[in-house]
Amino acid sequence: IILFFSLVIKKLEDIEKIGSIIKKGSVLLAVLYILVILLLLFGKIDFASFYEKQNDIGEIMFRNDSLFIYKG
Repeated sequence: IILFFSLVIKKLEDIEKIGSIIKKGSVLLAVLYILVILLLLFGKIDFASFYEKQNDIGEIMFRNDSLFIYKG
């Protein structure tokens, strides 16, 4: 991975662009996480089917009937 970065990042603008991409991705993930939790709390997403599908994938750990941790 370090070799990849050394080949791709050549200018200061590249570092700023990567920083911007990481920040925007973080905000997007946070908004989606909150949206999914709200949809679960308001019953718009069936928890049982959500739990079954996400448990099979293995990227999410569940804490209780409405909260989970994305390991991604």
